[in-house]
Amino acid sequence: MNVSSKIPVDGFFSGNLSATAGRRIVFMVFLVGILTTFMIFFVTRKMSLDNFRVTFKHDAIMRADLIERTLNNRIRDLDSICSFYNSSNKVERDEFRNFTASSLVDNRDIQAYYWIPYVPGPERSGYEAEAAKCGIKGFVFKEKSPDGRLIPTGQKECYYPVYFLEPDEGNEVVFGFDMGSEPTRLKTLEKARDSGEATVTGRVKLIQETEEQFGFMILRPVYRKGMPVGTVGERRKALSGFVAGVFRSGDLMKAAIENTPKMNLPSDLIDLSARDGEKLLYHWKPRLGTERIGRIFSLFYPAKTRYDCKFDFADRKWCVSVTPGPEYFKMKCSMFFWPVLPAGFSITFLLILFLYGAFTGKDRAEKMVNERTRELEETKKNLTLILDTIPERVFWKSPDSKYLGCNRPCALDAGLSSPEEIVGMTDDDLKWSRNAGQHKLDDAEVTKNCKPKLNYEEHVTNPDGSEIWVCKNKIPICDPGGKVYAILGTYEDITERKRLEKVKDEFISVVSHELRTPLAAIKESIAIVLDGIAGPVSEEQNDFLSTGKRNVDRLARLINDLLDFQKMKAGRDEMRVREYSINEIVKEVKESMTVAASKKGLDLELELSDNLPNVRFDRDKITQVLTNFVNNALKFTNEGNVKISTKRYSENALCVSVADTGVGIKHDDVHKLFQPFVQVGEAGTKRGGSTGLGLAISKSIIEKHGGKIWVDSVFGQGSVFSFILPITERRKM
Repeated sequence: MNVSSKIPVDGFFSGNLSATAGRRIVFMVFLVGILTTFMIFFVTRKMSLDNFRVTFKHDAIMRADLIERTLNNRIRDLDSICSFYNSSNKVERDEFRNFTASSLVDNRDIQAYYWIPYVPGPERSGYEAEAAKCGIKGFVFKEKSPDGRLIPTGQKECYYPVYFLEPDEGNEVVFGFDMGSEPTRLKTLEKARDSGEATVTGRVKLIQETEEQFGFMILRPVYRKGMPVGTVGERRKALSGFVAGVFRSGDLMKAAIENTPKMNLPSDLIDLSARDGEKLLYHWKPRLGTERIGRIFSLFYPAKTRYDCKFDFADRKWCVSVTPGPEYFKMKCSMFFWPVLPAGFSITFLLILFLYGAFTGKDRAEKMVNERTRELEETKKNLTLILDTIPERVFWKSPDSKYLGCNRPCALDAGLSSPEEIVGMTDDDLKWSRNAGQHKLDDAEVTKNCKPKLNYEEHVTNPDGSEIWVCKNKIPICDPGGKVYAILGTYEDITERKRLEKVKDEFISVVSHELRTPLAAIKESIAIVLDGIAGPVSEEQNDFLSTGKRNVDRLARLINDLLDFQKMKAGRDEMRVREYSINEIVKEVKESMTVAASKKGLDLELELSDNLPNVRFDRDKITQVLTNFVNNALKFTNEGNVKISTKRYSENALCVSVADTGVGIKHDDVHKLFQPFVQVGEAGTKRGGSTGLGLAISKSIIEKHGGKIWVDSVFGQGSVFSFILPITERRKM
């Protein structure tokens, strides 16, 4: 803030101004000072809150998207079970158990899968007898009594009992429960039957629920083969039953959110299609801090914000509502605008005192002027220091691109000695005039759209020919009518960051061209000496040379990992896709790793499924992934065996797994495994010679094939690394 005033002191002291005129001047100074202070305060506050809202909206969208994707994945899981029924003439209880097993293992948030047949009244006894033959003791169709007990169902025209149930452990009480015995669930069953689509219930209290949380069910109708289902009437006649998924709302949100960073974002899962009082499915409490915002806290931080993400879930409207908690405000909301108020009020107060003293007498006025002027300059200096201390360059313009002011770092960048010199200038008058045209276009865009333009990079050429990179922000300042009356801008020099990125790329290039060639020569020379071509080699010399050869090979692998990772990040790794047998690739890898396994006294075993179809993939890339899996298994296994297996994962996918009996991985470390440059393990279990890039590269390769990669591990017992490859074409090559 730059303040300058010319006061007719002699006129005041000589009494030329009346008391009324003096009071008017004091009042005007007070009014202007207060208004100016609040204007600066609200401008800086708006900048801070706008940035906070952008950040919060981004985080809230990410969270809502995680929950929505998890819900949609559950519908897809249910669709796969439905397809299984449609492709089979009859599904037995064991077949149902085996088909749903992998989904239940992968998704801990699923309470259970049901098969609910449509049973006409006369066929009830046959179903109950068949269940008894399967070993389900005391199986009868049952319903809830008015007092909440489960009792046998009375005679009805038709029933919808829970006939198949996985997992049965913890859910035994649901066997035989007639879903049509409750009006709400019956209505959902009939809606699914008539529409032929997935249907979701409102919130329900599950029969097997032992905690205070609600559940919900997704129902998918299954129709008898060969019967028409084009109309509602045809679908009612063709109904065979329903595949149902039962979910606990809290477990589902936990599965979606628990692996994300703790950010103090309370979230509600809401069913908008439900009646008032039954909309809330689950409230996710923050894992960091508390939800409560105290009275003192609310004075300094803005009013609570909320982001609602509405989406269609099957036949219902659902919503994820996210609010920021106190810890989130503290982490994300800057408070640099608060010092503006005390500084501005101080300046205004000092000016009023100065003017008041001018009317009280010449001697007293002179003394007060000298004293208060020094204080005013100090306060002015402090306020200017606040603005100049901000790391970013700050400037503000009129809508026609004329500068209204800036902080000192910005003035120095412009080649000026002080911020006051920039007032009234345009970009054409400053050292970056070569880029003035682009700057004016940016100003016009912000003014026209009345929307900020944030975090964009710009390449600037200085008059001396030097080039720099800057990251800029431009924010419109609008009056209550929405008209832009100023543009607030910031920028920072990111040239050094760009330079370091270039240095990194050049370093990788040096590694590629300068280290590979001499390493190859060293390796070849050692091999010649070891083979005795250059003369006899003693046993001691052989040991030294073998150690050197192993270290050269290790260094070559490290360099190759760095180069592969760099290509992966730059998107330059090419895929050469052909049709191959996955079992043949596994056999080749086993043959290449047998010697390494024998040296450690480990058995390297195969368990290959027959009649697997050929799959299209990049032979070298998949070999690289599988070799990395086996090499890691051998490295971290001291006794026992390593097994490579293949199997049909689903109708459209094959699965390859490498299991070991090694040290295993702690649960808290599993999520870090596929991150670049990360190695996990207890002290003494890590092995040298690794960049921590092998699994990150493997993950990228499998995902480019349209597959999935994961690990299951029990610490102290061993690990199973697996990946799947799709049989159908859905890769990003």
